[in-house]
Amino acid sequence: MLVSDPTNPSAAAPVEATVRVRMDLIVLAGVGAWVVALAVVLLVPELRAGERDWWPWACVAGVILGALGYAYVRRGRGNAAEADRPVPVPPAIERIEHQREQYREHRRD
Repeated sequence: MLVSDPTNPSAAAPVEATVRVRMDLIVLAGVGAWVVALAVVLLVPELRAGERDWWPWACVAGVILGALGYAYVRRGRGNAAEADRPVPVPPAIERIEHQREQYREHRRD
C-alpha cells in the first residue's frame, strides 16, 4: 500500500506504508505446524513407511530450524535495530574516492 509522505507535502513520490508484524508469533506458528506434522506422521504408520521414511526427519528438521529462528527473532533479530546507523568509511575507500575525483577533474580539462 502506498501513501503520501505527510511530513513533506511537496514530495511527488509516494512512500510505502509499513505494517508492524509480530515475527515471533509467525515463527511460533510455523514451529507449531511442524510439530503437528510430526505428530501426524508418527501416528499414521503409512506416512513413514517405504519411500516416505524420511518424512519424520523433515519434520524434526523443521522444528529445530524453527526453534533456532525463534531464538534469533526473540534475541532482537540480529543487528536490525542498528541497521540505520551510518557505517564509517574506511580510509582506503576515501583514498580511492579522492583519486576517482582527481581523475574525473583531469578528464574534464
